[in-house]
Amino acid sequence: MGERIRSFEGILALTICAAPAFAAPTPTTRIVAQSWQTMPGGEGNTYHQIQPVQIDELGRVSFISGMIDLNNRGHRIVYRTDDATGEIIAQTGNLIPGGQTIFIEFNSPHRISQSGNIVFNGTFNWNPVFGNEGIYVNNGGPLDTVAQGQSPSPIPGVNYVNVPDKFTPNDAGQVAFHYLHDFQFRTYVWDNGQVREIAGPNTTPPPIDGFEMILEDLVGFGNDGFVTLKALWRDANNNARQAVYQTNGQSSRVLAKAQDPTLNSDYVLRMTDVLSPSTNEGGQIAYRDGNNAIIRSSVSGSYSIAEKFAPLPTGGFGIFEGFYEKTVINNKGEVLFQANIAIPGEIIPGIGLFVGTPDAVQKVAYTGDPAPDGNGVITYARTQLRYAFNDHGQVAFTTDLLDTVGGNTDDKGIFFFDPDLGVLSVARKGAPMSGSTIGNLFLMSEADGFSSLNNRGEVAYWYVLENGSTGAAVWTIPSPGTVTVCVFCTLSGMRRRHRA
Repeated sequence: MGERIRSFEGILALTICAAPAFAAPTPTTRIVAQSWQTMPGGEGNTYHQIQPVQIDELGRVSFISGMIDLNNRGHRIVYRTDDATGEIIAQTGNLIPGGQTIFIEFNSPHRISQSGNIVFNGTFNWNPVFGNEGIYVNNGGPLDTVAQGQSPSPIPGVNYVNVPDKFTPNDAGQVAFHYLHDFQFRTYVWDNGQVREIAGPNTTPPPIDGFEMILEDLVGFGNDGFVTLKALWRDANNNARQAVYQTNGQSSRVLAKAQDPTLNSDYVLRMTDVLSPSTNEGGQIAYRDGNNAIIRSSVSGSYSIAEKFAPLPTGGFGIFEGFYEKTVINNKGEVLFQANIAIPGEIIPGIGLFVGTPDAVQKVAYTGDPAPDGNGVITYARTQLRYAFNDHGQVAFTTDLLDTVGGNTDDKGIFFFDPDLGVLSVARKGAPMSGSTIGNLFLMSEADGFSSLNNRGEVAYWYVLENGSTGAAVWTIPSPGTVTVCVFCTLSGMRRRHRA
């Protein structure tokens, strides 16, 4: 890899101006919902056991929760609120769309589009119980059925059986989902009550020479109606390779395939295993090429973001030792990723979180970095890290902490990275909240298709208090352009490196 990583070394001294034109932003936290609170729009009903929490670009928070009604009966609900008002999207005991039977449970976290369209998997009361699940969508009006067990699929003479949990909405009100039939994945799009197959074993014309099948990952679904998919294909020597392409059922475009070169490096795509892909609205995709490189691709070509054994973006001290877990790409083409890192003098490799483009990579946080408030050090494991990313390059992430004052009572936190402000604290285990203290807290990971951070700089999370209550909260930092900063900066010993 050509060394393109820009690094800055040196000491940054900050002196507040005598007559400051710069005021540091003051984050705020608001409790959106908490156990036993009365629900807005809930006719006196109260929340109970609030769980997966997400936020859309309008600042509306949605979650799946328990609800205690006025007769002290318990229900499960899919719920959305803007604080002042609330809306029950679906409720156990209520009729499913079409009215044949009732909901009895909601499975797995729901999905939302940026504009707040909600899609979820629900179980309904049916005999036999096998195949009694469906996918349902709320686009701001009545609830609609996307696909439902025991109902006809687009395959002639075949009913849906096991409705999948791999589905995603877009802002156009459509829903894309995978369905497995005869050991082959098919990709369907629901649009205003109609379902059509846009990719499958009989796709014509094939998106790539040697095409064999689409693979399990439903990578993304754009507002233009194109679904991003992984495909298996065979090269001239009959070797199994992978490719990533987009299709709307009428036309296809290949973004990357094995043996393609990168445009900014001598790295050649291996793509024996395309891992952790994500897409943006600009038609770009980011992914791990095995554990060898982080790549960004589009129809115009592929770019290397970071490669194994390349130097870290911290003055040349240490290298990338490999790439793991999932990538996230924002609409500016910046890629959030994590990597194993090796630093001289460190016996055990650490883990780092980074934001990169083909021109530069910026560190977000390393294991061993101090917590923003100085209490403990970051110590996330690869599989424990949950993170979200927005179009301003801001990152929310959750991590465990070591060497804290309170031991296991304050050893976890949610943190926020801003390219200009650095790492800030969102919430800490052990911190006071609503007359109790936080016993645990959770952030839904955008790398898994969920939304915990929007472009307003709002971070949505849920927590468990020591008194047993659960709740949803939103931490907010003023959005870019609303913060005026005035500090006098003295940079000493700065060295910048850049090699095209």
